[in-house]
Amino acid sequence: MSTPVREKSPRQQGPYVERFRNLDPQQKAKELAELKRLYEDDGLSIRQIAERMQSSYGFMHARLTEAGVNLAVNSTSYIPPTQQDQG
Repeated sequence: MSTPVREKSPRQQGPYVERFRNLDPQQKAKELAELKRLYEDDGLSIRQIAERMQSSYGFMHARLTEAGVNLAVNSTSYIPPTQQDQG
């Protein structure tokens, strides 16, 4: 007996994803700047921004990368080196 093949369900897209994909280039640049501000200035995590925007972590990670955010240094455990540490 063979097991029936389950069809893939279409990916669920939140309202933010659909809205973002329909933005014109100028609006998209403005939205990317806002996401960057939330991450860098407000200190929100990718997960917090994704939850706020009703989006997935992966989609938000890609948008922040697209916005030019350096994701490696926005950890709450990150402590920038001081001049004293640099010798």
